[in-house]
Amino acid sequence: MWWGYDWRRTSCSWTWFATAGGSWELSSACRCASWRCSSSRKPPGLMRRPAQAELSCRVLHYISEDLTQFEVSGPGGAVGDGSTIDAPSSSAADGPDVTSKRAFLSALTASATTVFPFLCEILEQHFQAAQALQTAPLPPSSSAAAPSSTSTSPQQQQQQQRQDAISAHVAALSAALAALSTWVEWVPMRRLAGSPVLAACAFFLREGSPALRLQALDVMRQITWRKRANESPSDYSALMDGLGGALLGATGALGLLLGPQDPLPPAMVRELGFGGSQSEFGSRLLEVLECLGEGHFRCLSEPSGRRAAFLAQLLTFTRHPYLRLSG
Repeated sequence: MWWGYDWRRTSCSWTWFATAGGSWELSSACRCASWRCSSSRKPPGLMRRPAQAELSCRVLHYISEDLTQFEVSGPGGAVGDGSTIDAPSSSAADGPDVTSKRAFLSALTASATTVFPFLCEILEQHFQAAQALQTAPLPPSSSAAAPSSTSTSPQQQQQQQRQDAISAHVAALSAALAALSTWVEWVPMRRLAGSPVLAACAFFLREGSPALRLQALDVMRQITWRKRANESPSDYSALMDGLGGALLGATGALGLLLGPQDPLPPAMVRELGFGGSQSEFGSRLLEVLECLGEGHFRCLSEPSGRRAAFLAQLLTFTRHPYLRLSG
């Protein structure tokens, strides 16, 4: 439940296949025609229109997804933090396709500083828009209105219109989180750590609907799957420490981070357990915690108390009778 509204009843007004197909075609055109995607040059009012915002996020999603599905061999490509776009090098062993892919990678890496704020701004604005729609009172219906030939009353029609509008904003939120889940796979860690992505994910863990919470966890899970590779140790540690802080801050706000002597709330045992309404959320959260601990525990800051908080979180879930850590 989100603002008292059952989001499971909502559905996107667009046909998913048509939207996804159109987005894929646009992303292919962006890759073939121009690698420099500039999300900062968005038309006025785009951010407030849920349909256009959703389409923009889907385009960014498929552009990034396309990037992760090809391999670039040989020298060149994007390295470091992507502050400059490397000129594609050519050699006898490099065909035009390899050269174009390198240029595509470099251009997308350089655009991360505009893409991340763009997606997070969509998340903020459409969250606020959906909240405003949910809390705003319905306008009073006119008692002098002519009787309708259908059985739907004017108030029911207004309620349905409101639900459709909220559904459109939720679809934009979902598309933005889906796009983030692909961009965080490969964007240089310094760019990612300095962006508002982690704060946005933590916010939706605290305030989002069940579906949006799972998507926020998916973004975090993608980050935990990353290895340091050619990133600097400081950039790598800063990203994973920031991820741990965002995740543990959200679980603490949800009441899931308890002390060793604190009893487990019955609602927590029931909802996160087998057959509970939040069982999938609990399983996904546990997966993110396991990946963070197994691969990046040493990055968590000890002076700030994040290591101790992480261990306390694991102990909390170990005491739960149904979660995997208790087995």
